[in-house]
Amino acid sequence: EGPTFERQLSCSSDHNGTATTTSGNSGDDHCEGWKIFPILHPAPLSDADSELLRCVGLDAYVAIRFLRFGFDVTFYPFLFSLLTLIPIYLTNEYDGETMLTDNGWSTTTTSGYFRVTINSIENRSHKLYAPIAFAVLFQLYFLRRLYLEWIVFMELREDFMAHGDPDALEENGLESVRQFRRTCLVECVPKTHRSDRDLWLMFDSLFPGHVVRAELVVQCTRLGKLIQRRQSHIEQYEELYARHYHRERVYE
Repeated sequence: EGPTFERQLSCSSDHNGTATTTSGNSGDDHCEGWKIFPILHPAPLSDADSELLRCVGLDAYVAIRFLRFGFDVTFYPFLFSLLTLIPIYLTNEYDGETMLTDNGWSTTTTSGYFRVTINSIENRSHKLYAPIAFAVLFQLYFLRRLYLEWIVFMELREDFMAHGDPDALEENGLESVRQFRRTCLVECVPKTHRSDRDLWLMFDSLFPGHVVRAELVVQCTRLGKLIQRRQSHIEQYEELYARHYHRERVYE
């Protein structure tokens, strides 16, 4: 039977809190760490996320998760600040003070927008502990969310590197996986090897009998010449325009 291709995290927790693995390696270090610190355990992908991953692919799914991560680390701390920091700023009775600095007299502004900022709290006030505590909690929350996203990304990337895209596999699933794992992408191919046969002969000379096929995805010699010709026309036009514009500026 061919391999199964399920998008699951390697480590997941069952109902009694023990860690199990679906990757065949039950001794992963990060699994042991999750046993000790359950708060660092990423939740398995939901059915909606799994379906989204299947439909859009890994790259687009990671981009969507990044947008979701940005929303989570900005919107929810903002709501928390509305319940904690903003009331402290608004209820504190402080009209600012004027002090002498190296650049002259400086006044602390506490009106308008600055009324809902840390400017509304005087120096050496015990209320300054509130924004400090908020900053510490925010950093811990941000780092935890970032760590969880990194774990999810690494698991999905390892699964993709091992199994490839299930939708792109052919009927002979095991052979398709084997070819996926042993396929490499080559860039900057010299002009002398820009054909399927020449590229295959070059690799076959390096690894005799081990190269199944070599494919040059895009053979765009004519397109490259057209791009160079277009760039040449652009430069000629810019040079002519610059000369004409400069001549008009001289006679003004």
